Amino acid sequence: MPTTIALTETGATIDTSFSAMDNLLSASISSATQIPSGYSRIVNVEFSVATDDVVETCTIMQLTGGALVEGDQYILGPAMNTIGTSTGAFNGKVNQAVDIGVKSGRSVTVNLGATASITADAAVVLTLA
Repeated sequence: MPTTIALTETGATIDTSFSAMDNLLSASISSATQIPSGYSRIVNVEFSVATDDVVETCTIMQLTGGALVEGDQYILGPAMNTIGTSTGAFNGKVNQAVDIGVKSGRSVTVNLGATASITADAAVVLTLA
């Protein structure tokens, strides 16, 4: 039976250097999330970003850590292109089927980055099987 790992960030600075997600709503949690026993694949990734900035940027998620069988993995996130000077003009979500091998009992860290600095809310859900 599949299970999920969820992480969120509120009002985070996402910029041209990767930064780890370490929250789940109002709770601060470890940025290194342990893969539960019995799971060997990440089979789906949902990645959502909302910003009030007037910006053009592409977002990217990096999965890193000892749980990843084939090393670091990258997933392209929502691209943002606001119109004129309006804010909050774009919110995006990526829902992508993947096949990423993981080792149970080891940790994965979800990092976010962007081609231009933004202040945003973000949410990621990894589905394990």
